[in-house]
Amino acid sequence: MKKYILTLSIMASLSLNSLAETNNVDNYKAISKNIMSSYNINDAKKFANDFNAKLSNNLSENQIKAVIEGLQSQFGQIQNLSEPKFISENTYSFLVDLENGKINLVLKFDPQNKLAGILFKPLDSLVYPKINKDTSINDIIKPYMDEKSNVGLAVGIIDNNDQKNLVYGKNDKDKKTLIDNQTIFEIGSISKVFTNIVLADMSLNKELNLNDPIVKYLPKSKKALEFKNRKINF
Repeated sequence: MKKYILTLSIMASLSLNSLAETNNVDNYKAISKNIMSSYNINDAKKFANDFNAKLSNNLSENQIKAVIEGLQSQFGQIQNLSEPKFISENTYSFLVDLENGKINLVLKFDPQNKLAGILFKPLDSLVYPKINKDTSINDIIKPYMDEKSNVGLAVGIIDNNDQKNLVYGKNDKDKKTLIDNQTIFEIGSISKVFTNIVLADMSLNKELNLNDPIVKYLPKSKKALEFKNRKINF
C-alpha cells in the first residue's frame, strides 16, 4: 500500500510541476508579445513593463529607445515571434521575424517571473569561407556585405609596421555616402546599450572617469589617441 501511495505522490508532484511550468511558459509568451507590440510602436515605457527592479535600474527609457530605433532602422517592424525555446533554467529564446531579416530574442526570468535579462542576438546565418593560404580579405568580407541588412564596413589591418585600411559600401543606405578611412563610426546600436551599462557601473564604482581621455587607461607606451586634434574619450 505504501508503494502505491508513494507512486501517487510522485505522479501528483510531477503533474503540479508540469502545470507550473506550463503557466510559466504562458506567462513568458505574454511578456514576449508585450515586447513585440511595444517595440513596433517604440514605446520604451511599455517595453519595460515586465522588467524586475534591477533590470529597470540598469536600463533607462532612453537606452531602450536607442536599442529599438537601432533595430528598426536595420530590420524594420516585428512581424512574428516563434514559440519559446528552452535554453536553461528560466531562460528562453524566441525566433523573431522582422521585415528585413530574423534575429533571436533571449529572455531571462527571475523566480517571480519578472524579466531579469533581455538580449537581441543576431542569427549565425552567414557562411564564411574556410581560411587557407589563398583566402583574401575580400573573400571573408563578401558574405557579410551580401547580406541586404548590412550597409558598409571598414577594416583596419596592422601587420608589423605595415598598416592598411580597407573600406566597403556606404555609411548610410539612404544618402549613399561612401565609407572612407576618415569615416567616424559610433558603437553599434545593440552593443552600445550594454557597453554604456558597463561604463556606468565602472563610473559609479570610481573605476574610471567618463570625462577622461581613453589613453589614460591604456598602457603608457600608447601615444595619445586623437582625431583631427580632438582627444578620444568615453
